[in-house]
Amino acid sequence: MPDLEFKIYDVFTETRFAGNPLAVFLDAPGIDDPTMQGIANELNLSETVFITGRPKSGEFEMRIFTPQTELPFAGHPTVGTALALRDAGLVQDIARLNLPAGTVEVAIDGRTATFRAPLPSSLIDLQMTNDAAAELLGLAAEDIKQVEIAAAGVPFACIELASRVALANCSIAMGAWKRDWSGSEASHIYVYCCGAEQGDLDARMFAPAMGIAEDPATGGAAAAMAAILPDGDYRITQGEDMGRKSLILLSVRDCRARIGGAAVQVGKGEIHG
Repeated sequence: MPDLEFKIYDVFTETRFAGNPLAVFLDAPGIDDPTMQGIANELNLSETVFITGRPKSGEFEMRIFTPQTELPFAGHPTVGTALALRDAGLVQDIARLNLPAGTVEVAIDGRTATFRAPLPSSLIDLQMTNDAAAELLGLAAEDIKQVEIAAAGVPFACIELASRVALANCSIAMGAWKRDWSGSEASHIYVYCCGAEQGDLDARMFAPAMGIAEDPATGGAAAAMAAILPDGDYRITQGEDMGRKSLILLSVRDCRARIGGAAVQVGKGEIHG
């Protein structure tokens, strides 16, 4: 394996040391799956991206890995990779990213990238009761407003809470998670509540199955919310409770999500061959 250069971006933020960190390898052809997974585990960020090929101008083969597994699609790697490609002079205002979940066309305008989720958002026929959600989050039953399991590629248990206080106080009860949800389509936990203004949401996401204790910004979960929310435009603030405030822009139309956000480069490095 040759030496591999990577860049680190903070995504869904315009400010360094906020948002969701992402490592992007812009030139990684011929790297086998175990090596990509090992590098992602070594860097230990929420996600690491490898550009493994360029089939034609403006189009890129893209793989996404968490420290423990590969993802078919995720929002913050899509935004961050598109802006990294633009910053490197490889695209201008459009980047086409070929992911396992499908091809995503990303529009770039200044420091913001937006894209339509490659799959429609849908509800999953799996029930988590309010009482079960309360036990899972260490909250009282009255703190839970509704629970839906939804996906736009990766499934999430989307749990609406009654207040911002409940959102700040919740945490995963690992005993309940391992017993009831770790092997299910509800293993990734997305909790949210309504914000102060119409269309504002505050959110947190816990994904122990991916090796992620808490994620500061989760575009894939925001896309899944298109199966739950009415048509409209939303501003999702996430990561505030872990000191990495993020802003995700979500537009919902007929259960299809369009995700947008900013990203800023904060560093670079090299993995030796």
